[in-house]
Amino acid sequence: MAKKRFLTLMMIGLLLIPTRAAFGYGVFGSSDLMITPSTATLNANDTGFALNFAEGDVTLFNLDYGLISDLEIGLSVLNYDDDRPWSDGGETYVTLRGKYRLLRETSSAPALAIGIQDIGEEDLDVSPYLVISKNLGPDLDVDGYLGVGGGAIDGIFGGLSKIFRISPAQRGSNNLSRIQLILEFDSDNMNLATRFQIGPRMKINFGFYDMENWMVGMTYTI
Repeated sequence: MAKKRFLTLMMIGLLLIPTRAAFGYGVFGSSDLMITPSTATLNANDTGFALNFAEGDVTLFNLDYGLISDLEIGLSVLNYDDDRPWSDGGETYVTLRGKYRLLRETSSAPALAIGIQDIGEEDLDVSPYLVISKNLGPDLDVDGYLGVGGGAIDGIFGGLSKIFRISPAQRGSNNLSRIQLILEFDSDNMNLATRFQIGPRMKINFGFYDMENWMVGMTYTI
C-alpha cells in the first residue's frame, strides 16, 4: 500500500511541474541523481569529487564531505560562458551546500532528507529542499524519488533510478561493476542519465539535460 501511495505521489508531481526552469548546482555529485538531490548521503569521513562538463562550454565541480553519519556538506563551482543553453551571459558561481538524512528507508516507510544549496552567491537564491525515496518493490527493483524545493529548484522534482549489477564472471577483465539508469524531472525539464561504476570508487557520468543538451564527466569517492 505504501508503495502504491508513493507511485501516486510521483505521478501527481509530474503533473504539477511548474514552467520555470531550474538548474541545481549538485550536478552528478556523489549523492545526487543527475541534477536533482537524492536522500543518499556520504558515509562519515568519505569525500566525493565530481567534475562534469555540459554542452555550451559549462564546467561543474563538486566537493562533498561526510561530516558524520547521515550528514554531508559540500562546495559547488559552476563556470559557464555565453553559449550555455539555459542562461545568458558568462559567470562563475561558487556555493556551499549541505544535506541531512532524517530517516533511513525501511520496508514500510521511505527515506527522508532535507538539504540546502546555492549558499553564498548574491546573484542566486538559496535553495532549501526536502526529498523522500522508496524502492518500488523486488519485481521492479527501481528507486523512486520525490521532493520539493525553493530557490533554483523552484518547485517539485523527482526521479527514478535503476541499477544493473555486473558479476565478476560477466565483467571479465574490466572493472565495470554497475550501470545506473536515471530518469528525473526538475522544476521544468526531463533529464536522462547513465552512470558507470568503475571499480569501488569511480563513476563515469553521461546524460542529457532537458533531453537535448549533453553532460559528461566523472565522480570519485574516497
